[in-house]
Amino acid sequence: MTWEQWSPEQISGYLRITGKPSVCVETIYAYIRADKENGGDLWKQCRHHLKNCKCQVSATYIAVQNRTVIDERPAERNGTTPEDFEMDTIVGKDGKCAIVTLVERNTNFILAKKLPEGKNATALANAVILMLLPYIGKIRSITPDNGSEFAKHLIIVKRLKAKIFFAHP
Repeated sequence: MTWEQWSPEQISGYLRITGKPSVCVETIYAYIRADKENGGDLWKQCRHHLKNCKCQVSATYIAVQNRTVIDERPAERNGTTPEDFEMDTIVGKDGKCAIVTLVERNTNFILAKKLPEGKNATALANAVILMLLPYIGKIRSITPDNGSEFAKHLIIVKRLKAKIFFAHP
């Protein structure tokens, strides 16, 4: 059997369906990239020469400190009354820009703002403050996930006088 000009996807799939020991496709690509960095030429055997390889782009994770978990949220703030918001981010395919979204859970009122700096925690906090400033005093709670982009949540709490309750991982 010739492996010449087989893609990593084909190699992994063939090994899997024939019951032979295998690794995932990304592990094969990681090996090829490491070989290229060390002066090897395996990458030249790839049909696309690693040009189309979708590598994971991620920022360094910053743990969210001093967070209040969702279990501590009062029962009446369960999203059935107005002024309870959910907050999340949408990241672009290149990982370099993002959009922060705020959804009021009762009415599905949506606020969104582009974050040119991506998932930068300080920039996100400032954007959220600007979006919710007209509603100061009316915001009962904000619920984000545990992403590192929400690490500066205390800035939001202090400026908007709102409670932030983090979902469980």
